[in-house]
Amino acid sequence: LVGPLRMGIDFTSLLMAVLSEAQNPSGTSNKFPSSLLLAVYAVIAGVGLIMWLAIVWFGIGLDSGEVSNADNDNSEKLMGDEHVEPRPSAQSPRGGPATGVAEHIVEE
Repeated sequence: LVGPLRMGIDFTSLLMAVLSEAQNPSGTSNKFPSSLLLAVYAVIAGVGLIMWLAIVWFGIGLDSGEVSNADNDNSEKLMGDEHVEPRPSAQSPRGGPATGVAEHIVEE
């Protein structure tokens, strides 16, 4: 998830620099009004916000929370005789089970 996010930031920076240069290539006079340029920037930021909300809403790129049997066996060996009961899963705002880092933290 970090790679595409980083690429998106770099691409947006490039796009905004190109638009700024297109507005004022000579450095002395604008080809189109600054308000139009700022409106285009707002649209780009809005598209980025919608994409980020989609990533958060649908959980794109998040760990599914499933643990393989091999991981369970290793954790039992490391913990010795202690047995930790799993916590009940939380509900996400969408009504399904929540997945994330908070569920993987074992309370002591």
